[in-house]
Amino acid sequence: MSETPRALEDYREAIQLLRRLADVHWGTPAPDETIKQAEAALGVAFPASLRAFIAEVGSCQIAHREILGIRGDAFSTEYAANVVGASLLERSWGLSPSRIVVENPGDGTRIVVDVARAGRVWKWVRRDTADHDTTWDFDSFGAMLLQAALDQAEEEGVAYEAGVR
Repeated sequence: MSETPRALEDYREAIQLLRRLADVHWGTPAPDETIKQAEAALGVAFPASLRAFIAEVGSCQIAHREILGIRGDAFSTEYAANVVGASLLERSWGLSPSRIVVENPGDGTRIVVDVARAGRVWKWVRRDTADHDTTWDFDSFGAMLLQAALDQAEEEGVAYEAGVR
């Protein structure tokens, strides 16, 4: 299953807004070959909006939120500050192989993209079973990133109207 067509539109809108904000720090874009290696390491294809994010900006920090991706032309399978390392680590705690960790909020949950469910994004909590949290938060990585951008724009007092739902 693939993401909804809206996912890439949401992603593009998010990046446009994030580029206007002060408290956003960008990673380094990842080349296509590195993205393919990361997908192979995880055994999944990234949804289009996550793939575009990694290719265009690599990763980013929005105020206190670190949105994981891949930093530049390398990733670690052991270090949890990228989607590969974080996802492999969480698999040892029961995370399904169809899920990719894209954020660690620091509250015991992980924000994951589920490629088996058309790239939906939701919170996952470490427990003894692989499937235990069915709280669907967003239709796609693009939608999640857009909401993070809108939240930060509000925090910074930056007006933004285009595409706001």
